[in-house]
Amino acid sequence: MDNLRTLLFGIQGRINRAKYWLAVLIMFGVLAIGLIGAAVIGIGNGVFIVLNPFLIATFVLLTWISLATGIKRLHDRNRSGWWLLALYVLPGVVNRIGLVYGSAGLFTLVCGLISLAIGVWGFVELGCLKGTTGSNAYGPDPRVPPI
Repeated sequence: MDNLRTLLFGIQGRINRAKYWLAVLIMFGVLAIGLIGAAVIGIGNGVFIVLNPFLIATFVLLTWISLATGIKRLHDRNRSGWWLLALYVLPGVVNRIGLVYGSAGLFTLVCGLISLAIGVWGFVELGCLKGTTGSNAYGPDPRVPPI
């Protein structure tokens, strides 16, 4: 249980791809439970969905888990956790710029493609590429058991 707590909530150290995908699976489970709980509370009490406390708590929990696991995954790739700004925020910013200033023309299309490319890069970086072999600046190799 302590390992699961460290996996989902700690930001120190490294995790390999298998643990990252386990965390993603857990996040989908939490999301499903959160949506069901929000629907039950909202339907029974007429609570507006955006103000639903169950949904807000689920969003906060999933945001933290996503940040913590993303940071540790980047650490495994020997990158700073600050790269998450580029991977998580930049696609939305670029896409929004395209929508606001492009009036659905070529500029909007280019911004959308750049946003998509950054998203694909993030998927590959976090979920597909092997981590640094051996120790790096962020800790020991998570695939090698400690002696």
